Amino acid sequence: MGAHLLVDNQGSDTRRGTGIAILNIIGQCGPLLGINIFPKDEAPRYKKGMWISAAFTLFTGFLALCLRTLLVWENKQLDKKYGPNADPHPIDGVDASSRKTAVGEENYGPNFRFIL
Repeated sequence: MGAHLLVDNQGSDTRRGTGIAILNIIGQCGPLLGINIFPKDEAPRYKKGMWISAAFTLFTGFLALCLRTLLVWENKQLDKKYGPNADPHPIDGVDASSRKTAVGEENYGPNFRFIL
C-alpha cells in the first residue's frame, strides 16, 4: 500500500521511478538491522529488538501523520491557486468546461491534487 501511495502522489514518471528506487533501498535495510537487534542470547523475549521495533513503528506512524498534514495543506494551496477541482473525473486530463487538448495536464496541472 505504501508503494501505491508513493507512486500515486508523484506528478511525473521521473519522480515515480525515483521514489520507488529510494523506497526499495530503504526497505532493504530492514533485514540488516533485524539480525543485529534480535541476537540469540536475548531469546525468547528479545526485549531490545521489540522496543526498537515498537519505536520504529511509532516513528512511522508519526511520519505518516506529518505527510497527511502536509498533503492536506498542499491541496489547499492548489485550491487557492487554481480554484476547487470542479470536475473530479476529467476526460483525458482536460477540464470539462474548456475541453482543450492538454498534454501532461495530470503532471501538476490545475486538476492535480494529492491523494490522501
